[in-house]
Amino acid sequence: PMWTMQESDDMQGDESKLFPLAKEELLCAKEYSGGLRWQVVDGDQWRKGADLLALLALRELIEAELPEMQRDHISARLFERSNRSLICLQDGLVVGGLSWRPCSTSGSSLGRFAELHFLCVSSDQWVRGLGGRCMSRFKAILSDDNYSRVVTYADHYAIDFFRQQGFSTTLSCNDEEYKDHILHYRAGALMESILYADM
Repeated sequence: PMWTMQESDDMQGDESKLFPLAKEELLCAKEYSGGLRWQVVDGDQWRKGADLLALLALRELIEAELPEMQRDHISARLFERSNRSLICLQDGLVVGGLSWRPCSTSGSSLGRFAELHFLCVSSDQWVRGLGGRCMSRFKAILSDDNYSRVVTYADHYAIDFFRQQGFSTTLSCNDEEYKDHILHYRAGALMESILYADM
């Protein structure tokens, strides 16, 4: 099935020892050769065959890698009409992805921003740069759509990763401004990354 997690032969080397730029170059080469591709699924279009299969595979991956998350919560985020997902496929198999909700505020300094619900990578792809590449693709999508920032809640295991991706626990505005616009969680730190149009 599409959601079976396998490691391709060309990933058998130890990419975990490469520098971040070398990891990024390796992933870009895989994208160029077609071995690594990205699929964006809009929440209101997932009823189509391939999009539905991709979302189901992403849900299975999130359940496997984030077992503390309830299936109902994952499904609600992935299949909500206003949400979007970015899915990473390696040799046709889902190996990572993320889900977010576009947010627009009027009369607020927040402007257009995205609430990141999940970012998940198959454990056999950890420390190979795929999570960072996924975040780079995500931020490029948001920048192209004129979003000003992205916010997420990060548990204590993920805070360092998000810091490496340009997120900070020091918010550019009062966290009360986000109060009515995003889901709040007891565990985890609210983190924000500002998106600059010229980057």
